[in-house]
Amino acid sequence: MLNARLRGSFVMAAVAGSLLVAGTPATAAVKPSDANRSVINGSMVPRPSLTVPWAVSLFHSDHPESDRFFTCTATALGPLEVLTAAHCVTEPGFYYVLIGADSLNRGHLVAIEAIDVHGGYRSTTTKDDVAVLRPLQRLNLKSYAQLATPTMAASVRTSSTPPTLTLYGWGRNEQGALTGRLNQADLIRQRSLAKSAYPGAFIDGTMLAAGGYNPRTRLSSGGCHGDSGGPLIVHNNGIPYVVGVVSYGEKSCDTGSPTVFTSVGNYSAWIATSRRGLPAMAIRRNRAVPELRTAPVISGTVAAGATLTCAAGMWTGNARKFSYNWSRQGGSTSVGTGPQYIVSQQDSGAQLVCTVTATSVVGDAKAFARVTAGLAPEPVVGQWTTISGVTDYVQPLPDTIATCNAPAFLPTGVTITQGWFSGLSADPISTGSTLLLSKELLIQLGGQQLTCRTTAVNTMGTNMTEGRVQLPPLYAPTVSASVATVPIAAGSIATCLGAGSRVGEVVTYEWALEPAFTNNTAFSGAAQPLGVGQTYTLTDADVVGLGTAQLACRATVTAWYAAVSDVAVMAP
Repeated sequence: MLNARLRGSFVMAAVAGSLLVAGTPATAAVKPSDANRSVINGSMVPRPSLTVPWAVSLFHSDHPESDRFFTCTATALGPLEVLTAAHCVTEPGFYYVLIGADSLNRGHLVAIEAIDVHGGYRSTTTKDDVAVLRPLQRLNLKSYAQLATPTMAASVRTSSTPPTLTLYGWGRNEQGALTGRLNQADLIRQRSLAKSAYPGAFIDGTMLAAGGYNPRTRLSSGGCHGDSGGPLIVHNNGIPYVVGVVSYGEKSCDTGSPTVFTSVGNYSAWIATSRRGLPAMAIRRNRAVPELRTAPVISGTVAAGATLTCAAGMWTGNARKFSYNWSRQGGSTSVGTGPQYIVSQQDSGAQLVCTVTATSVVGDAKAFARVTAGLAPEPVVGQWTTISGVTDYVQPLPDTIATCNAPAFLPTGVTITQGWFSGLSADPISTGSTLLLSKELLIQLGGQQLTCRTTAVNTMGTNMTEGRVQLPPLYAPTVSASVATVPIAAGSIATCLGAGSRVGEVVTYEWALEPAFTNNTAFSGAAQPLGVGQTYTLTDADVVGLGTAQLACRATVTAWYAAVSDVAVMAP
């Protein structure tokens, strides 16, 4: 990112050490880094992103995630080649070229992945102050500047009618202000002045010196801090040729002294070799963190148990390896690593984030892909499965229908299944929302818990809720027969008392003359049947028979699941 302070307080390349000024003895050394210069008494370039897109600027940061600060000017020679001064790129850290900019706080920063500084450059001298840079991504500008030939360089230096020289720079103006705008100025050759101004520093064979003077305004023009590495241009048939890059000048940007340029035409062989070697250098000594070209993508069905795959996306070629981390949005804990992740029900309703880390030899960069899991089928709080048609501890009659009532509210996309269970059995006795309680089933369920389970299912998993009813045990019917004593005479009415008070129990009575009473649940084989009903009226024959037998009553209590009998005799 461009540093926010660029709007008000621009940062230029570091200034350190002594500077050469007019009259300084030849033994004094000029450090090019001390002589960053800018166009003073020039004019602002209108819409440079369209008119001179190749006149770019350099930024620097100590760390990939730190603010980026403006340092120098540079020239784009091609989509993957940028020319500047060597002293602009000697600091450790990370460099960027700003393109498509009409001001220093606009445009697009592209990282520099390879820097080739001329082997003869030393920070304590002025010679060989040239470097070629390779952007991490193609610049794709509307036009590029061309590199001057040695012949063109010689013409600029020695011709009696030298061409017009135009300096471009993003640096400070004559008031010392860094406006953030690209300025230009037409200069003339000042070879002799440079020899006297910078004795011992100016090298006539590989350097150019130029400055400007307007007799009408009596103002001189040249470079100042921030224009280091900027181009000195000769236009030939409308084509801009770089004949020099700003190397050094007076520390105070004194316009009475010329600006000195590295004569890049004299370095055309080295620059050609450097340009050819930049791709290999970018592999051997890459200086940029990877940059994302197309975003990562998560593919796969977002469902519990399903596998999601995170594709890293497209990155610049300096990415040597990729790592993957999965997390839930807002959570700091990793839930998985690697390009694949198996969705769990714990991911219900969460945004899953795949963080892709691309790593180069100098650092790494991150990109993110996100996908949201659906809600697991949790019923609304307070909503449960219930059973209707039967009641706790009340014995239902055969063929009663029990109904399983699912929760009233379930999330969209949820389907349900229902099953019936007996006691602690894991296997259902039936499925569906209703259950017919047959006689056989009620016998099986006697004294146990009848459970209905609703299972809600969607892509994120399952959730269950149950309803239960406790059925009473199937106790055997109770019976205790007795016959009240009546006179033994025709017409006397005997009454049999039994039992059976539970719902659904039926009591029946049988009468007999029992010659051999055994006090059990059945008449003996010798018993003489007399009739049925709770009462019996004695006949004359019965009175006779009672001489050798007893009047017996058999009471039978019958429930739907069992029957029990008891025999009683009339007391003598």
